[in-house]
Amino acid sequence: MSLRDQIVSLEALAAIDAELRRLEDQLTEERGILANLKSELRTLDEKLSVDRTSVTEMEKTRNELTTEMRQMTTQIEQAMQRSQLVIFVVCGAIALLMLLAAVWLAILFASRLTEPIGGLMLAADGTLAVLEFNCRFGDPEAQALLPVLPGITRHLAEIAAGRWRPRETALAATRAAVATVLAAPGYPDQPELGAAIIVPRDVEPGTLVFHAGTERDPDGGLRVHGGRVLTVTGLGDTVGEAARRSTDACELITFSGKTYRRDIAWRETREARAGAARG
Repeated sequence: MSLRDQIVSLEALAAIDAELRRLEDQLTEERGILANLKSELRTLDEKLSVDRTSVTEMEKTRNELTTEMRQMTTQIEQAMQRSQLVIFVVCGAIALLMLLAAVWLAILFASRLTEPIGGLMLAADGTLAVLEFNCRFGDPEAQALLPVLPGITRHLAEIAAGRWRPRETALAATRAAVATVLAAPGYPDQPELGAAIIVPRDVEPGTLVFHAGTERDPDGGLRVHGGRVLTVTGLGDTVGEAARRSTDACELITFSGKTYRRDIAWRETREARAGAARG
C-alpha cells in the first residue's frame, strides 16, 4: 500500500471519528430535550398541588410525558450501544484492510445508528459476530443511497476505471430516498418465474425503477426472471414524500403475484409526524 493510500485510509478513519463525535453531540442535544421534559413534569406536579379542577387532564398529560421520557431514554441508550458496535466493526474492518495492504475500491455499508443493526449478531455472552457486509452496487441499499449523493457519477466512473482517489471525506445526501423491492411469489425459496411485467411510462417524476430479476422474451416483452424483480426508489425533500412516490409506483407496476412491503420507512415517517405534533 502506497503512502498516499495509507493517508486516504487514515482520512477515512478520521471521518468515522468525526461522525462519532457528531453523534455524541446529537445525543447530548437529545439529553437536553430529556431534561426539558423532566422540567415540564415538575411544573405539572406543582400545578396539580394548587389546581385540582383539571387534575384528570394534567395527570393524562403527565403520563404521556413520562412515557415519552422513558422512550427517549431507551432510544439514547440503544443509540449509544449501536454507535459503539458500528464504530468497532467499521474501524476494525478498515484497520485490517490497511494491515493487509488491500486495495478496496467499493462501498461498505454500515447501518444507521438509529436503526436495528443488520449483518451483526450479538451472542448472549456479549460476543459480537459479523454475519455480512453489504457492498454490491446492485443491492437495494445502494439503490436508495447512490441517487441522492452529489457527484456520485464521477466516483463510480473512477472506481470502475481503477483510478479512484477520493478527495472528500464525506458526501452529504441532498434529498431523501426510499427503496421498495418488488418480489416474485415464492421468494426467496422458490420464486415463480416467467410472469409478464408492465412498467407504465407515467410514473411520477422523482421515481427510479431498477431492474434485477428481469429478462426480455422473444417478442421484447419484460418477464420475471428472479426472486427480487425490481427495486422502486422514490426521491423527495422528505422521507414521507419519497416513501409515497415509491409506494405509488409499486402500485402502478404489475405482474402476477407481485409482492412488496408496505411499511418501508414507517419509523422515520412516524417520528416526523410526532415531531410536527410537538411543534
